Amino acid sequence: MLKIIGLGILLFILHGCAQINPLTGGEKDTFAPKFVLEKTFPQPGQLNYTGKTIHLHFDEFVVLKNQTTAITITPQPPTTPLISSKNKKVIIQFNEDLEENTTYSIGFNGAIADYNEGNDSIFQYVFSTGSYIDSCSFIGSIKDGFTNLPQKSVLIGLYRQNLTEDFDSIPIKNKPTYIGQSDLNGNFKLQYIKAGIYTAFAFEDLDRNLLYNPKVESIAFLSKKEINLMDAVSDTVLFKLFKPTSKDTLIDSYELNYPGRLKIIFNATPKNLKVHTQQLLVQENTGSKDSVVYWMTEKYKNNDPIIIQFNNQTDTIQPIMKNLPKKVAPLTIENNLKNGKLLPKDTLTLSFSEPIGKFDESGIRLFDKDSSALTYTVQKIDARQFQFLFDKEKAHYLTLDSAATKSILSSSTNDKTSINLVFHSLKYLGNLKLTLKTDSLINGVLQIYTKAEKIIFEASYSDTLQQYNLTELEPGEYYLRFINDIDTNKRFTPGDFHENRQPETVYYHTSPVKVRSNWDFELTWSINL
Repeated sequence: MLKIIGLGILLFILHGCAQINPLTGGEKDTFAPKFVLEKTFPQPGQLNYTGKTIHLHFDEFVVLKNQTTAITITPQPPTTPLISSKNKKVIIQFNEDLEENTTYSIGFNGAIADYNEGNDSIFQYVFSTGSYIDSCSFIGSIKDGFTNLPQKSVLIGLYRQNLTEDFDSIPIKNKPTYIGQSDLNGNFKLQYIKAGIYTAFAFEDLDRNLLYNPKVESIAFLSKKEINLMDAVSDTVLFKLFKPTSKDTLIDSYELNYPGRLKIIFNATPKNLKVHTQQLLVQENTGSKDSVVYWMTEKYKNNDPIIIQFNNQTDTIQPIMKNLPKKVAPLTIENNLKNGKLLPKDTLTLSFSEPIGKFDESGIRLFDKDSSALTYTVQKIDARQFQFLFDKEKAHYLTLDSAATKSILSSSTNDKTSINLVFHSLKYLGNLKLTLKTDSLINGVLQIYTKAEKIIFEASYSDTLQQYNLTELEPGEYYLRFINDIDTNKRFTPGDFHENRQPETVYYHTSPVKVRSNWDFELTWSINL
């Protein structure tokens, strides 16, 4: 009877990992190590086990891979067991006595591989210290609270109800009793759980310490603080992952890319921001209140300190420059032509790959169709962008000599640049008439945006039906989302597990809206709240 239970509980998925090896004259081993049941102790599914050591035997020599992340033990022991491999077996030595009347589940996610070819296996090994196998499970999925997209590799933790901490301190101060991880589709399933009342959280666990770090990790929780697991299969739950809004303004991340572009991202809008280095900096407009971009004007030495002052505090960073090219790249120029033409209401805008230090208008010429010179005006939009104003009826092409522009880092273009100035007619553009309906009165925010997440239209909503007319849109695909603006701040508000508040719900139209040239597109979007 014991052997039948074991075979039913041991789950095995074998797969081979491709690896290049010299030819040996025989067939290459593509099979993962096989489990030898009769030599394994305790047996899979064994009951009333009182020992502290697990011996897993295989049919070939094995090695351990990524054991700290690829082996999970539930319920979690107080201290990490010693896990080792020797010849054809893997040994797990617990440091403390195992809990009485408890089912233990050990998951191996590619952690055990054969010695020569590296073929690994995925399986779950289960035994009990009591007279039965615990049969409760916890099933659900994890989605991003804003995008609604599935989230993979997120830790799911169940915590016993006898903890004394406040709800919002549980994942920060305690390691979960039962753990799992979401798959590529954001789904998870925790099995062999002892019946009882638990608290559930899901978080990124970037540092793999099984503790939630609110400064850098996103989290999700259930509005119902207590989960009563009494049946074999629980109701499916949905976690909405979000990054909490910090009360303190902090540097979220920073990156320095060749030839000297420093981007600093904050978790909120910094106040009284000042950046100090050993050289002069040129700031670029990012269009965002939470990020800044500075350009070095001289060659940067890795690990040179950069001092950042904001919100009455000082931070020091020492970035290392990334994306170094094999040879120095020339200055490049991009323009705002769409399919080779300017939109009817656009003016010519040139964007350079680096901030411009020298701009010699004598090397920039505008001509009509007869190659006669025309006058123009240049407006500097930003450190890297310049806008040209001219008579659209007469202008035919613009030329820039290679020496006309030079970056602050002394880069210049390799060749002369010539741009034909042709404008689309109004017939090139399309129109969108959108009717938005909700099944109840609600405050919301409608956003229409491109695939690159550029918002082209945003409007408040406070009714059950509203119409929006968007004219002269560039042909292409547009995406629609609607934010249930509960706090009426006209933007998405993430959750707050200190206040037991979930992220505001965001609805997405099921498919992109296709705007065509010289076409009026009408759409009715009904949202069931």
